[in-house]
Amino acid sequence: MTMRRHLDALHLPKHADVVLGAMLDAEEVKATQIIQLTGLHRQLVYDALKWLEEKHVVKRIQRNGVAHFRILSFDQLLHDAEATYKATKELAQEVEKKRGARNKALQIYEGVEGVNKFTDLVLEVGKPLYVLGANIRFRTYYPEIFELWNKKRVENGIPFKFLVSNQIHPSSFKDVDKISYRFFEGKQYASVLWIFGTYVAYLFWSTRLSAEIVVLRHSELAKQQKQFFKTLWEANKDTKSIHEA
Repeated sequence: MTMRRHLDALHLPKHADVVLGAMLDAEEVKATQIIQLTGLHRQLVYDALKWLEEKHVVKRIQRNGVAHFRILSFDQLLHDAEATYKATKELAQEVEKKRGARNKALQIYEGVEGVNKFTDLVLEVGKPLYVLGANIRFRTYYPEIFELWNKKRVENGIPFKFLVSNQIHPSSFKDVDKISYRFFEGKQYASVLWIFGTYVAYLFWSTRLSAEIVVLRHSELAKQQKQFFKTLWEANKDTKSIHEA
């Protein structure tokens, strides 16, 4: 699954992925350099840059009368993901009224018992886990569940990668066994995205008792979300926590 198809699924410009890819290895680039690197028509490049500017992913800098562009933040895309979560939750609730969720393509877990069942599902699937967002609340609100789950995850050899806002202090998770993490620049939202196997899960835990988890079993969607995660992972390989700067 290519990055372009993922962006298309979010109704984004067709060539935004190509333009972003050309910008990843340079701190600043000119539009002419992107055109040379990608071979795209200049209008396609300018259209993509305009959209990326509007989403605050890319920043335009005027230097000696020439526009330079640099990757700024994926914060707006994360905000859009928050809106997607809300829409998915509403859809899930409507489906739940008509069909039982167990063993279906869509399931909803709620409360402490729901967290227990969901984490058991992750262990049962046994595939690499990719997490985007403030997963710190999992450990804070459900320490007894987290410690046992993480121990079993390590024993089962399940890799765990996550991306977290650079506003989060690394001491919150640096002592967790067998994890890989990177920071992204931007605001941290309350919802969390988990991707494992053919599952995509949106988690929202505002308090210990009010956890809401919407789980979709959809192989194509899972592939798209994994590609999106890997794109963010590569784009933030040098990002530091503001607490370590």
